[in-house]
Amino acid sequence: MKKYSILFMAIATMLFISCSKDDNDYEDGTWSTVEIAFDVTKPPMTIKLSNSTADLYIHTQWGDGSSSENIYEHTYTTAGRYNIVVKARNMKVFNIHYNYSSIHFKDCPDLIHNNITLDGTTDNSLTVPKVVKFENCPKLTTILLELQKVTNLEIENCPKLETLDCSVHQLQSLNLDCPALTKLDCSMGPLEELNLKNFPLLESLNCSYNQLKNIDLKNNDKLKEVDCSWNQFSNITFKGLDKLKDINCSNNQLTTLNVEDCYELKELNCKFNKLTELDLSDNTKLYSFICLDNPIQTIWVWEGFRSIDVEWSIPYYGAEYKVKQ
Repeated sequence: MKKYSILFMAIATMLFISCSKDDNDYEDGTWSTVEIAFDVTKPPMTIKLSNSTADLYIHTQWGDGSSSENIYEHTYTTAGRYNIVVKARNMKVFNIHYNYSSIHFKDCPDLIHNNITLDGTTDNSLTVPKVVKFENCPKLTTILLELQKVTNLEIENCPKLETLDCSVHQLQSLNLDCPALTKLDCSMGPLEELNLKNFPLLESLNCSYNQLKNIDLKNNDKLKEVDCSWNQFSNITFKGLDKLKDINCSNNQLTTLNVEDCYELKELNCKFNKLTELDLSDNTKLYSFICLDNPIQTIWVWEGFRSIDVEWSIPYYGAEYKVKQ
């Protein structure tokens, strides 16, 4: 029986949103290029591309020496690695729900939104994702790569990128230049290095469940929420981040935690650490505070502090409130 691994229907869906098909010169600057590599291990395998509008014009090189125009299906009869090159005019949205080896968004002048997710199948005729690259996508604002287990992520010349979600990954380090980025989720992976200096507008950071030991936030004064729980931090400073409202730094190895000048801080979770002292005297808006399972002895508070006005969970024995003079 012929085996179908449908990349862009049951096993996968590629969604193109386009505006015209009146020019088939796909080498001019209005065309987007997407290069996809995948392995066929159990032929025959049929690739089906499904577009969302009848007006979309695409040119496809299927990687086995054949090419087509406005043809959305191709069957591979020989096992091996294939590289598909798709060119589409005015491609604004690109969604993929299938397994691949690598994907390269190259010179996509109109691409605004991208979403790549696993298909949820156990079909082993396709490889798992490894390498993702975005290059020269001047209008791209959103990249969603959650659950992709990406090992290598490159983003070049995407000046309007605001949201990046690469959670559940295999990245060892993340060092990107995304000056407009406001939301980053790189949680749940083996990250040992995270460079945030090129994200001056970052407001939301989730780097939980990694292997991080150090993090530098001094260039990220727009931050409003940070989740850096379940890492290997021994000390961390949020000093001067006066827009920060929510911090979760629980389940680390913290012996020092600096939240000076965090005047808007409302929620702080630092449970399961090694803190013996904590200065909260600048955090007069702090309502929810959890520091259970710390050997904490002294908590410095502000003049007029009353424990009945807040929801603070502290160790039952040993912790003492002191007013900072």
